[in-house]
Amino acid sequence: MNWLRKLVAAVAACVLLGIVPSFADQKDPRLDEYFARLYKSANEAEIATLEQLIWRTWAETGDATIDRLFREGVEAIQTFDFSKALYIFTGITGRLPDFAEGWNKRATLYFMMEEYGKSLADVDVTLKLEPRHFGALAGLGHIRLRLGDLEDSVKAYEYALKVNPHMPVVRLQLEQVKQVLSRRRA
Repeated sequence: MNWLRKLVAAVAACVLLGIVPSFADQKDPRLDEYFARLYKSANEAEIATLEQLIWRTWAETGDATIDRLFREGVEAIQTFDFSKALYIFTGITGRLPDFAEGWNKRATLYFMMEEYGKSLADVDVTLKLEPRHFGALAGLGHIRLRLGDLEDSVKAYEYALKVNPHMPVVRLQLEQVKQVLSRRRA
């Protein structure tokens, strides 16, 4: 546990001192280590820290203006200002088409707006850019479930859990969908 405190302190010090690579997002080389440790970890505190580091890394572009807009877009989603969020994330994906998290946030927004076809299209781009995006994979499972495609929902949830086995809500959703499929086949 002491090493975890040291890791968190080191990361915080690097951020405070500005010792952070100018690149980030899904291409950041730190992600490989985070994912390797996340997959193997059984420590809840470490898992939470690693998931946070992954999400934070995905959300960084190295462009202060885009990062500010990204935060504003997230806030717009949280306050249900969907038109503002859509405007922001469409602008971000237009300016940075290789930024997976911009696509993922817009996919989330489209899901909330019940625009499932558009959400699926953005999830597809997200996963092409970052195949390990466990949030997008879980989202894909949710979309497929809403569309009544239970088999593909199961596949998406299973793949999400292969990437990140520490998602109890996804695991529960997977088991529920499997039970429905089992009853249908019986």
